[in-house]
Amino acid sequence: RAWRRIAFDMPTMWANDIFGFGMQRSVLDTLLPFTKTAPLNVDLDYRDSFRAISIRDYMHLIPRAWKIRYASFVPQEALALIDLLSAEPLPHLQTIVFSASTRRASNIELPRTAMAEHPNLRFLTLGNVYMPPPASGRLRSLDINLYEWTDEQRLSPDVVLGVLSQNLLLQNLELHAVLTSVHCAPSHRPSQELNRLVLPHLKSLSLAH
Repeated sequence: RAWRRIAFDMPTMWANDIFGFGMQRSVLDTLLPFTKTAPLNVDLDYRDSFRAISIRDYMHLIPRAWKIRYASFVPQEALALIDLLSAEPLPHLQTIVFSASTRRASNIELPRTAMAEHPNLRFLTLGNVYMPPPASGRLRSLDINLYEWTDEQRLSPDVVLGVLSQNLLLQNLELHAVLTSVHCAPSHRPSQELNRLVLPHLKSLSLAH
């Protein structure tokens, strides 16, 4: 009984593994009170199932999230999370791991909506979706991989350098299949003179085209 009382009085433990006993709504409703007011790890991973997970079923948890992890193969679900992340600041949010695939709907291109100013966002991973990060520039880690995008869809040097120049505290940077070659030809010059960019805290760098 003593260990049960101790376990039930550890809201951070429950909040960090709220989906550890499954993703069924009944299980979630049972465990959620144990988290009290602790920020949540909203880890919507597929785990051992290939069943599509609807972000709409968990939207009520997003305002409490310190971490959001979500992979979508349904454009409408990806759009729902884009809307959530761009609507208003999420005060607890520190980490976003968000990937989307539109291979099943190749005629759909997800919008590049800017994120809201999430004040505590430090770690951002984006796969085949691009949302300009908060302009406040507090990122410590930025990982973008746009391997499904065509060359024309990928980002210009101006866009990438603009993001980096706002996030001088970056320690980890990974950019894979991010830059378009359209604006790299001699006939295309950046819209403004490119100044030297220094990231003084950078410890890890991975670039791939």
